[in-house]
Amino acid sequence: GNSTISGMITYTVAPANLSLTVSGTASKVYNGEDAKITQKQIDDGEIKVVWNTSNDAPSLEYNFTPADFEVVDKNGQPAVHANAGINNQGQTLIAKDNPYYVRLTDAAIAKVKALANASNYNITQAEDSGKYLIYAQKAELTLTGSQTTTYGTSMPLDPSAYQIDFSNWSGSTPKPQITLENGDIYVDTNGDGQEGAAL
Repeated sequence: GNSTISGMITYTVAPANLSLTVSGTASKVYNGEDAKITQKQIDDGEIKVVWNTSNDAPSLEYNFTPADFEVVDKNGQPAVHANAGINNQGQTLIAKDNPYYVRLTDAAIAKVKALANASNYNITQAEDSGKYLIYAQKAELTLTGSQTTTYGTSMPLDPSAYQIDFSNWSGSTPKPQITLENGDIYVDTNGDGQEGAAL
């Protein structure tokens, strides 16, 4: 005769893997403040987020803003100090022992996970990240002070009569104090950048 089989089949839909990768390189000139991503850097494509899935393109949409990113050093601390410069040939020099990374904040990941249909994905942040360069600011030094002598009377330079100051110092760290010593300054009597005759 005919047999009838009845019962229930369990079908499990596993979430697809979705990895968010910050890519690109942003930069600024040192100003003593924590590095932050700007809207212009996002608009210009300097920093972007790549959605990597284990299947088709994700059915999620989110517009990242500057607040969604953090710029940190290798220890996860805010990036502040210069880690790059430009040599006389115009080449960028990067301090290999002080890289800065651009990553999504935990709050940004939480926002993505809260999107509609986000439960269909196992959302994580990739190990790879964007890069950030803080270029050293060119120091501007101002030399002040004076010495006087009677015409025709030779007078050696006295370093203690002069002071040197950083005129464009920025940031919360104390300004370096420089004490001039013999040999640190000279008199350019010809205006050619060369040491001239003694006064």
